[in-house]
Amino acid sequence: MLISRNFANHEPIMNPNAKLRELKALFDDGLMDRAEYDTRRARLLDDWQQSLPASTPDPHATTIPELRPGRELGPEDNRYRLVKFLGGGGMGQVWLARDLAEESVEGRKCLKAVKLVHPEILQRRPRAGADLTKEAIKARDLRHEFLRS
Repeated sequence: MLISRNFANHEPIMNPNAKLRELKALFDDGLMDRAEYDTRRARLLDDWQQSLPASTPDPHATTIPELRPGRELGPEDNRYRLVKFLGGGGMGQVWLARDLAEESVEGRKCLKAVKLVHPEILQRRPRAGADLTKEAIKARDLRHEFLRS
């Protein structure tokens, strides 16, 4: 566990992964109920997300100029609202986005990573859509305590 010390008040400063592991251990030991665990975990993840520096697009990545934070897009009546650019590559860009459809059902903020492919890539490469679908299926099947699908 990576721990450093805040010498002003002698309290340990833990990185977000250590804090999440400690929180999970408290839950597993029965020292907190599921609702409190979920609330604290969501707060930790929100705080960590807010502390991340803003990403800048890779100059060699495929750019989609009409994308910007706050833009709503996707199926089912503007399902996703873009929050923050995360990265890009040859096919397109990955954004942190709020899932508006799931939020309306669950009543809480739901953030997801969304990969957006440039339309020209889909026109030039007929298999690009199938490749993206296969990638999404593989990503959906990933399992880890810190991943949500």
